[in-house]
Amino acid sequence: MPSVSRRGISEKEKNDIETDFPDVDLAFEARSFVAWWGDGTRRLVRPYAAWRNWLKNARKFAKPSDPLDAYRKSYGRYLRKAVD
Repeated sequence: MPSVSRRGISEKEKNDIETDFPDVDLAFEARSFVAWWGDGTRRLVRPYAAWRNWLKNARKFAKPSDPLDAYRKSYGRYLRKAVD
């Protein structure tokens, strides 16, 4: 995985990221993150926090692999409300 900031990331931070986001393509997201934040005069005050937020959003906006996944989740919520 490429370094997230000029200082890089520590081994602990790297292990935390790999543990917390096993379902995210870290190499792809790292390239996207660097392309987005590294192309101008913008500076990150807290690069590690921004990187974790980026990964949370990558997970949040990922397309489900199963097209019926969203339906199943919404139907499950419907059933739980009906039972209560």
